[in-house]
Amino acid sequence: MISSRLCATRLRAALLISCAALAVAAPRAWAQDRRDEARVFDIPSEDLGLAVSQAARQAGREIIFSADLTRGRRAPELHGRMTLDQALDRLLAGSGIGRRTAGDGAIVLEAGPRPADGPDLLEEVIVTAQKRPERLSTVPISAMAITQDTLDRQGVKDIGDLARLAPGLTLQGSDDSGDMNIAIRGVISSVGAPTTGVYIDDVPIQVRQDAAVWSNPYPKIFDLDRVEVLRGPQGTLFGGGSEGGAVRFITPEASLRTFSGMARAEVADTDGGAPSWELGGAVGGPILTDRLGARISLWRREDGGYADRVDPVSGAVLGKNVNSSASTVLHLSIKAAPTARLTLTPSLFYQDVRDRDDGLFWEREHGDYTIASRIPEPHHDHMLLGAVGAEYDFDTVTVKSISAYIYRLAQYRYDSTQYEFASYIPDQLFLPTDPSYLVDAHFRSSQQSYSQELRASSRGGPDARLSWVGGLFFQHAREGYDAQYRDNMNELANYLSISQGGGPSDSLTMFGEAPVDGLYSFVRHYVDEEYEAAAYGDATLRVAPRLKLSAGVRIARTGFSYRDFEDGPWGPGAPTTKSGSQSETPVTPRFNATYELSDDRMVYASAAKGYRMGGVNQPVPASLCAADLNALGLTSAPTTYGSDSLWSYEAGIKGRFFNRAVLLESSLFWIDWSRIQQSVYLANCGYNYIANLGQATSRGFDAQAEWAVNRSLVLSAAVGFTDAYTSKTVSQDGTVLAQKGDPLSTPKWTATLSAEYRFQPWDGGDGYARLDEQYASAYFRQGSDVVYGSDPLIRQAPAVNVVNARLGVRFRGWDVSVFADNLLDAHTSIYRYRDSIDTTVLALRDERLRPLTGGLTIQRKY
Repeated sequence: MISSRLCATRLRAALLISCAALAVAAPRAWAQDRRDEARVFDIPSEDLGLAVSQAARQAGREIIFSADLTRGRRAPELHGRMTLDQALDRLLAGSGIGRRTAGDGAIVLEAGPRPADGPDLLEEVIVTAQKRPERLSTVPISAMAITQDTLDRQGVKDIGDLARLAPGLTLQGSDDSGDMNIAIRGVISSVGAPTTGVYIDDVPIQVRQDAAVWSNPYPKIFDLDRVEVLRGPQGTLFGGGSEGGAVRFITPEASLRTFSGMARAEVADTDGGAPSWELGGAVGGPILTDRLGARISLWRREDGGYADRVDPVSGAVLGKNVNSSASTVLHLSIKAAPTARLTLTPSLFYQDVRDRDDGLFWEREHGDYTIASRIPEPHHDHMLLGAVGAEYDFDTVTVKSISAYIYRLAQYRYDSTQYEFASYIPDQLFLPTDPSYLVDAHFRSSQQSYSQELRASSRGGPDARLSWVGGLFFQHAREGYDAQYRDNMNELANYLSISQGGGPSDSLTMFGEAPVDGLYSFVRHYVDEEYEAAAYGDATLRVAPRLKLSAGVRIARTGFSYRDFEDGPWGPGAPTTKSGSQSETPVTPRFNATYELSDDRMVYASAAKGYRMGGVNQPVPASLCAADLNALGLTSAPTTYGSDSLWSYEAGIKGRFFNRAVLLESSLFWIDWSRIQQSVYLANCGYNYIANLGQATSRGFDAQAEWAVNRSLVLSAAVGFTDAYTSKTVSQDGTVLAQKGDPLSTPKWTATLSAEYRFQPWDGGDGYARLDEQYASAYFRQGSDVVYGSDPLIRQAPAVNVVNARLGVRFRGWDVSVFADNLLDAHTSIYRYRDSIDTTVLALRDERLRPLTGGLTIQRKY
């Protein structure tokens, strides 16, 4: 082993490591007793050898190691005040690399236990699932952390790709816009408050699942440090929106000491569709060393369309490959350290997504990928998130404040002709006297949210006798929705009157109201607001050398209110204004026990409560829906619905096995869910309301494992089994609303199987070939045929099987690869719904997998 002093410049250090030299850091003049002195470390996620060298320089110590020892490994990011021992614990976690202190005080890194026939290729990730940095294998909850490198290797671009990657995570349609809601372990509902928390860093971005906003503003996947999927209720630390779990998108921080960056370009082509491309880059580093740093990333992607729009009457093609889309993402983060203990981190995230036409296809004779509308149906969604973090390190406590504001605006145009006609002329696509008759609907929704969190956490490593975190949280969110249906209601009224044996007529005579402003058959303005004020705390006590006990609780005050205005001859027939509100005080505890079987294996058991707030129903016209309401023994729909809650019980095991060649995480769970918020669909009038319908049980397991077979081959598998079903029959006036034994709308089996083979095509080049298969079993979207409103045409959801492949080579920081997504060219429907109350297949719409897509990716990191 050879050693040398750390170079004066970062460039020389990087060259030494990349050329397989030996890195040695910091002069040996520092005394041994400086080793335990805490100091501030600021190291980005980067090559492990470079990260260790940075740690040595920042600590003023000498570390001796061979470049072969760290080659091909990546270190997690490291920020905060700690000792060098604590810093090395985190940088080397899961690497199999040990360390000792030489007689002169230098730290020597050396190989620890490894698989018998190859190096330790398995990487562990540092996560903040419990709002403090920890190795994933030591966090006593079922969690999956996916780094940007893994996301790149598997070609993950958006939330749809991510959902197929993580067991127990499902994505399903929420409404007629085709947007998606996310669920974990069968805790799924397409109405009311969300069941899954969605976060960008520490900021919640999820929305209510109703008519105000189409869906959650899921960020595109580019320049992330990692994605954390936390299974099971996370309400104690993350609030009421995390009843079934949480998904966290963690962005890279700016660095005060090192420069880093990346660039990625991609071109692709879809079978039967148009080409796609993307271009993005990120760069960051110090502006004033140790005082001010910044990181900025910009990404643009154009996805070519693969669906044709045809005239719904004649079938004539009106446009080819019309469902193209464009996405732009900008992220700016700044880091300032006015003192050694105070850190300020303002950031800005902007995302703009434009779908040039609808992605929902008509199940008619024109083919799998056909949109039958007279007009383009574009969807434009953009979001701005600004946040300011401030962190202060005391000797024993770290205090952090996060202030954030979200503004989002989405606009959508829709051919609503059949939807409106269904109220008057069932199962008909056009007006017989005027085949070009059009109902042109425009929707505008907005989301505004302010949140403030102030938390304190204990300092100390994983061996601390007591560790804790506690804080205060406040959020106020406002969601708005405007709709305008523009058409000639006088012409429609005249046709209806004559076809029913009457004389000429108009909208005022036929429906009791003229078109609003002479143009609109229906207009609506809806606004809802919700707030949460909460205090939370969680503490872990080491009661024995290997036994830890944890307990936590969150006490919140929540409130919800709405205001709704409707007008128009197709709606209430006269201007109508309604409003309502409700509030609650939920308490969500969590209990956990962890036992360390060895230094790298542990078992745990936990019990936690999940919760989501109730709400107020939107108006249901009693006159129009009288028959439906009477069938349920009602004269009007209920004005409010209450909260629902669950208890989740979980036991798991985590660690490395078989001479550290296998990294395994597995858990069993049982969930009892009560007073579930569900939609009651009124089939004859097309309206719905939300009610608390009965109870459900969800039970199963999830397991994920990586196996370093040898120096070249890594196999991985992630499997989830979720048996979620209604556990109590609910009926009203003899009408069944929920049937005991009916499965909830989630697949029983989800799995991802992967194999990556690594080889050396030339000296200095690292080649890889990767194959990924993602599977979700068939399931039922609705209850059985005895349940009121169940629709046999959309009840069955098919199994989904996606195979992706990638072949590439890495050299000198470059990564060049070719890929094929949906290699088997499956055309599976991943979402299906009925567009209107029509009874034929003319009303069915669905979304399908993107056809076979192949391309080339070029990426550079430094």
